Amino acid sequence: MADPNRSAAPLAGLATTPYAVPVVAEFDNFYRDEWHTVVGLALALTGDRGATEDLTQEAFASAFRDWDRIGAYDEPDAFVRRVVANRAVSRGRRLARVSRALSRIAGRRRARDRHRDRQDPPGARPGRLALHLDLPSEPLPPYQEPT
Repeated sequence: MADPNRSAAPLAGLATTPYAVPVVAEFDNFYRDEWHTVVGLALALTGDRGATEDLTQEAFASAFRDWDRIGAYDEPDAFVRRVVANRAVSRGRRLARVSRALSRIAGRRRARDRHRDRQDPPGARPGRLALHLDLPSEPLPPYQEPT
């Protein structure tokens, strides 16, 4: 059994310096007290349960990494809530960029499909990109015919 007075190694790389067991217990109490509030905030900001879980976990992991500093704040819960808010905004921006990109791609596909629906002119070679022009349907006058 490990000695509770001895400093432990960082858990899965979450902490950059060794921590003492009382610090972990202090963080555990903080986590239990604030979890519901942070989850509620994340859910209100995202409306997505999966994103809520991710944001909450990332915020508490960030607080744990620097708990020596953050635990000394007057309101460490404000730090965690700010991390959730910042990451929710970043997520919203990322989703907006993806949505705009998908709209542009869909517009290009619609234009390509309209282009593909046109018939190749007589004599066009299959597998080649044919230039489709909206030419008048009447025949050319004799002086404009190719020689």
